[in-house]
Amino acid sequence: MLIVNADDFGLSESVNSAILEAFRLGLISSTTIMANMPGFEQACELAHRHQLSEHIGIHLVFDCGAPLAAQIHDQPTLCGADGGLSPQFGRRHIRLSRGERMAIEAELTAQIARCRAHGLKLTHLDSHHHLHTTPAFAPAVFAVAKRERIPHVRIARNTRARENILMRLYKFGFNARLTNLGFRRTDAFGSAGEVQARGAAWQARHSIEVMVHPAWDSSGTLIDAGTGLLSEGLRSIQGVASAVSYSGARRKSA
Repeated sequence: MLIVNADDFGLSESVNSAILEAFRLGLISSTTIMANMPGFEQACELAHRHQLSEHIGIHLVFDCGAPLAAQIHDQPTLCGADGGLSPQFGRRHIRLSRGERMAIEAELTAQIARCRAHGLKLTHLDSHHHLHTTPAFAPAVFAVAKRERIPHVRIARNTRARENILMRLYKFGFNARLTNLGFRRTDAFGSAGEVQARGAAWQARHSIEVMVHPAWDSSGTLIDAGTGLLSEGLRSIQGVASAVSYSGARRKSA
C-alpha cells in the first residue's frame, strides 16, 4: 500500500497551485495543510471546489508563521523577535517545561480547530520539518492527536540508508510508540529518492508513505522542491498509479 503525500498545502498560492496540479496528474494521493500560513484560506477553497477534503490531513507548524493560540505569547522561548513561532526552539530543546507544553498543546489544538472550522475532516497528521517526532514535541502531539481523534500519524523517517545507530533506535521507539498508542501508521516513510533506492522487492513488502513538496521552477515546470522533476522522482516507485489517501488506506485495510 502506497501513499504519496504533498507537504505544505496552504504555504502560498504558488505551492497550492503546484499541489493541485500534482493531484490532477495523479502524482499524489494526499496532502497536509498548514493552518497558520498565508495560503491557508485559498487552500481550503481549492480543497472544497475540487472535492479533495477526504485527501487532506494537517501539517502541524511549530517553528514559523504567526501563532494561532494566545498562550504562545506567554512563553517567550516559543516566539521569535517578530512574535512569530520561533524557528530555533524545536532544534535546541529536548524537553518542554509545563508552561511550554501547555502552550504548544493549545497551539496545535488551535491549528486543528481552524482546519475543521473550514470544513476539513483531517484524515492524518504530520508536521513541518518533522518536529512532531522530536523528544520535545512528541508527547504534546500524542496528547492532542488522541483528544482530537486524528487516527493516522506520520512515523519518523526510516528509509535513509545511512544513519547513526542512536538515531535509528530513537526512531524505532517513536514508531513503536505510535502503534502502542493505537494510531494507524505505515511501515515506512521517506522521500521518493530514498524509497526508490530500496528497490521494488522491498517496496512490495511494506506499506509506505512518500513525502513530496510540489512547486514550480523558474520555467513553470512542476518539480519536487529541491530534488528535480516530480514525475521523474516518482517514476520507479511501485504502485504510484494506485496510491491511496489515508482515508482510502483505512477502507482498503478494512
